[in-house]
Amino acid sequence: MTPDVSVIVPCRNAAAELGDQLRALAAQSHDGPWEVVVVDDGSTDGTSQVAEDHRPVLPALTVVRRTGGGNVSAARNAGIAVARGDRLLFCDADDVVAPGWVAAMVEALATADIVGGAMDAVPLNPAWVLGSRATQREGLQTADVAGWDLLHGGPGNLGITRRLLDAIGPFDEDEGVARQEGVDLFFRAQLAGFTPAFAPDAVVAIRLRTSLRAVYRQARGWAEGSVAIHRKFAPLGMPEPSRWRGLAAWVLVPLRFGAVRGRGDLARWVHLLGWRVGRLRGSVRERMLAP
Repeated sequence: MTPDVSVIVPCRNAAAELGDQLRALAAQSHDGPWEVVVVDDGSTDGTSQVAEDHRPVLPALTVVRRTGGGNVSAARNAGIAVARGDRLLFCDADDVVAPGWVAAMVEALATADIVGGAMDAVPLNPAWVLGSRATQREGLQTADVAGWDLLHGGPGNLGITRRLLDAIGPFDEDEGVARQEGVDLFFRAQLAGFTPAFAPDAVVAIRLRTSLRAVYRQARGWAEGSVAIHRKFAPLGMPEPSRWRGLAAWVLVPLRFGAVRGRGDLARWVHLLGWRVGRLRGSVRERMLAP
């Protein structure tokens, strides 16, 4: 029987965490037939074998292997290419979906074509890192740009319909935009006339970065992607980023370092530093001044 729901899990070198996610998916329920598509995005650590080992608990499992890898939008699109469901759910290999996640997403997609779920950082992370960045816990996020009121959500807890894909196309594989692929998809959906929804009962426990180097690199990459988003959507009405506001934000970097009193404070400061450096790197890449 053809699945009516496909869960797509992109992963790269996720052998240590993928099993937790697949076992959580195996415990999900849905009234109709559904499948899981794992996309191994060029892993070198046995990620594909971990996926294959879970066939006894996930009989409707497809494992896609990509060579090269490193572009998560391309990995998600590779999953879309083989998925058979009319409703496509996305989660990440290093996170863990909560009981009832599939059911909650399917219910939300009955009335919306693009849905973001809640992200809970508490279960899988040490206390000190919880404040290092904001999480999508209470609703979809708003763009940090005056005069641009579109909402967005993270691609690691996302549901979309085939109808949406037919209208706006798949994830953008541009190297810069792919660092903020969820933002891009939500923006394109709203500009095409689709209204996004938030599914509070579709909860994913997320893993935050727990080394300061990883916190920095993740923030820097996201910030570079945010400049690519500005460059892409400026012709469609997105206001230019405030240069004065960006420059003023640099003043916070030394000020907040002076307020560091512990590891959690340091993680928040490292995230701030990574974001500011990423905005400068993105400005160079995209040839757009966005400090």
